[in-house]
Amino acid sequence: MNSGRGSSAAAQAAAARGAAAAVAAWRGGLRPQQQPAAARPAARAAVACAAGRAQPQQQQSQQQWHGQQQQQPQQQAQQQAQQQAEQQPILVAAGTAPGAVARAVQVQLSRFGGAEVWATSAANQLTAVAGLGEAHAALAARGQGLVATAVLSGSDQAVPDEQKRGLRKLTLRVAPCGAAPPGAWAPPAGGAPPRLSSNRTTAVPALAAVLTAALGDGGGGAASGALVVEARGEQAVTRVLKAALALQAGAGRRLSLAPMAGPVADVVAEKRGEPPRTARGLLLRLAWAPAEAPAEEAEAGQAGPGAPLRAGTRGARGTIAPPLRTAAPQKSSAGTADSSKSASAALASSVNVNVAAVRSLSSMDKAMEGSIASSDAWKALQEHVAEIENTHLKDLLADQVRCEALLKEDQGLYIDFSRQRMTQATVKKLMDLAAAADLKGKIEAMFRGDHINSTEDRAVLHVATRARRDQVMVDNGKNVVPDVWEVLDKIKVFSEKVRSGEWKGSTGKPIKSIVAIGIGGSFLGPLFVHTALRLEPQSMSKSTGRTLRFLANVDPIDVARALNGLDPEETMAVVISKTFTTAETMLNARTVRSWLTSQLGEAAVAKHMVAVSTNLKLVKEFGIDPENAFGFWDWVGGRYSVCSAVGVLPLSLQYGFEVMEQFLSGANAMDDHFRETPLESNLPVLMGLTSVWNISFLGYPARAILPYCQALSKLAPHIQQVSMESNGKGVDINGSVLPFEAGEIDFGEPGTNGQHSFYQLIHQGRVVPCDFIGIVRSQQSVYLKDEIVSNHDELMCNFFAQADALAYGKSREELRSQNVPDYLIPHRSFTGNRPSTSLLLPELTAYTVGQLLSLYEHQVAVQGFVWNINSFDQWGVELGKVLASKVRQMINASRNKHRFVNNSDGFNYSTTRLLNKYLQGKTQLLYPEPRDVFPAELLEHRPF
Repeated sequence: MNSGRGSSAAAQAAAARGAAAAVAAWRGGLRPQQQPAAARPAARAAVACAAGRAQPQQQQSQQQWHGQQQQQPQQQAQQQAQQQAEQQPILVAAGTAPGAVARAVQVQLSRFGGAEVWATSAANQLTAVAGLGEAHAALAARGQGLVATAVLSGSDQAVPDEQKRGLRKLTLRVAPCGAAPPGAWAPPAGGAPPRLSSNRTTAVPALAAVLTAALGDGGGGAASGALVVEARGEQAVTRVLKAALALQAGAGRRLSLAPMAGPVADVVAEKRGEPPRTARGLLLRLAWAPAEAPAEEAEAGQAGPGAPLRAGTRGARGTIAPPLRTAAPQKSSAGTADSSKSASAALASSVNVNVAAVRSLSSMDKAMEGSIASSDAWKALQEHVAEIENTHLKDLLADQVRCEALLKEDQGLYIDFSRQRMTQATVKKLMDLAAAADLKGKIEAMFRGDHINSTEDRAVLHVATRARRDQVMVDNGKNVVPDVWEVLDKIKVFSEKVRSGEWKGSTGKPIKSIVAIGIGGSFLGPLFVHTALRLEPQSMSKSTGRTLRFLANVDPIDVARALNGLDPEETMAVVISKTFTTAETMLNARTVRSWLTSQLGEAAVAKHMVAVSTNLKLVKEFGIDPENAFGFWDWVGGRYSVCSAVGVLPLSLQYGFEVMEQFLSGANAMDDHFRETPLESNLPVLMGLTSVWNISFLGYPARAILPYCQALSKLAPHIQQVSMESNGKGVDINGSVLPFEAGEIDFGEPGTNGQHSFYQLIHQGRVVPCDFIGIVRSQQSVYLKDEIVSNHDELMCNFFAQADALAYGKSREELRSQNVPDYLIPHRSFTGNRPSTSLLLPELTAYTVGQLLSLYEHQVAVQGFVWNINSFDQWGVELGKVLASKVRQMINASRNKHRFVNNSDGFNYSTTRLLNKYLQGKTQLLYPEPRDVFPAELLEHRPF
């Protein structure tokens, strides 16, 4: 103990500097154990002081007891450094305990009469608010209290933790408020309730954090009370409602939310170098009481300042009171009187603007009752987020046991989840969530043929389109597998006739070119498979001398691209439309028919056009022999139809039915795995649950699909449709508004092309979870004798490196050790901790392409099953089609009558101007009689 008595002045000065640095480091989230060993004792003491665990006087007496005497100037310097650090805002970093926040707040309140707390991530914001609750409890025991105003804004450049820059910062400004009732986070009776400032960008988790603390969830708060929310704009009201309603299920209290009688005009946000912006909004008062209390108790004490307007009806689990009408002007909570007519008008305007938002969300209370978000498993994962926020992937990847547990291999596919921000505990909680959502039961219901597409009253049996002949899959009591194989057998016979030359065109020439006409799922899925197989050796040998093109877009440029260089005498068009009424597809079909008949005559249609449709009447009217129509069923959604005649017919014409049988077999094998494998080892289930974790809990709305294989260049566009059209929903399967974020924004590009495009953003900008897909054996191998690795090895080097670069990042210390200039360090720093999954296929064949397709289809289904949404309808695409029909009629009328659109035509001002601008620029083609303006000679006969 006495060894410190002989310390030199230099050592004492170093200790003082270490203590001051430790305080600053604690503010930035750096723990004492991360400091150099020599500075740790002083660091611990300084952090304890900053957190309020020991008063400076106590520290000084301890130092004297140890014999650590210092010179007066050094003591003053150290005290000045500590005081300066204590006056700075309290930054809540990963690992900071609520108790430490509470003590630091008390220190600042006692010394400076106020405090300010900063927090960025959702977990740290919860910690900050919990710390205020503890601080208030401590102050209440002494007959005191505190008031906190919360503001969410862009992260300040002064935040020392570089990893938190770019996040939204929650600032809690704290002030003492005299005596307060014990346990209630509120000022004394008669004072204004605590305020939460909310604008349209305020995050729901931040709002929920403050409301949770105000409600005292966990036993620390008052049985009843109130909180005022300053909501600026309709979106702000929506977010406040979502936050309040998200708490109802577990809060054990009745809630009421009502507008107050005073519009507010206050600062919305401040940015460095810009003047503050202000906006009018609405004061909302959230009041709560015990769940078993009479209804009136929740509204007790609301008379007086900030009284609410007349409320609406009360729900079983709480009240969300729509502002039905305004009250007489009265004194607002800020203490100002709204007595003028203009103020009343402003108030009425504010209320009216927000009526729609309040009413549209009035069903959320009911939604929470049946929502997966009200389950214990969901809440456990929400709480678990805080644990994950305190970890970094570079540390998680050092845990070999964890990594081993997150490596999965089955069906020849190797999937590595170890670079996801999760642990074994996360997986266990996700499995609990799967059980709460009855995931296994829903999977079985899909395979069983239950009509899980409830809005269209249909089964979801795309898995039947690749079923084995001996399998049984039932819709409405009938085994549909024989029907599936009847169509497949027909495709096999027909494709062999065409490929062998037995089927000839109208002039006697064999068919060598296929144009598949379809849109959406009738295009993206088959295009993905075609691109994946085009240079696969077996498939390539089967397609020698043959051409397959796709025509999807109604843009005439796409028509020209698809037909350019083709010989009509050797071309067959496959028209893909279930109802044979799809507007874009049928216009393109009529265009191609004109291209064919202009050279070959009307009789050519029967030999050069076939259909994939169930509407034989319209097929015949179009000129196609119904015998050359290949059916599919309403239990096959468009985006899931590539294994039906939609994809199998054109692909069999190109590659032969034998290749497509391998593709169907691979998809079927993954279907069996999905249905039969326990959830803990089920590849689509694990991928789906991982996405749910990233989207709904960690707050990452997007995913990048990054195949390190050029043959998979069309995988991302296809999965983009499968995922976003399936799960891009705002309501659950019962029609209730979702109380959480759902749906995934999918995009992607093959590596290494993407590295020179958008990887900058995923490394140093937004956090975007990634799926890296690699192939062990390339379809086409190139090795140059003077190169140290083959071309494919070079590609795969990037596959392995990019995932680790995202996970580990690069710290300032590493950059300094490499002598990077200080001014460049912020620009060349990488935070890391960015999640990804790595998927490795042995090779890319027809079989593994089928596996990959099925894997992603079922991952999307898992997400929807957990969120309890209908992943198999797509009503969102309908509205635009309806409006387009109206525009179509208007353009037709304008062209025929040579007039522009006017206000009486029913379009808004902006659309009217746009339409007229378009019509002004069109060349008016006048003919003495109607005729086709698309002669075949417009397309030059040269290779595409």
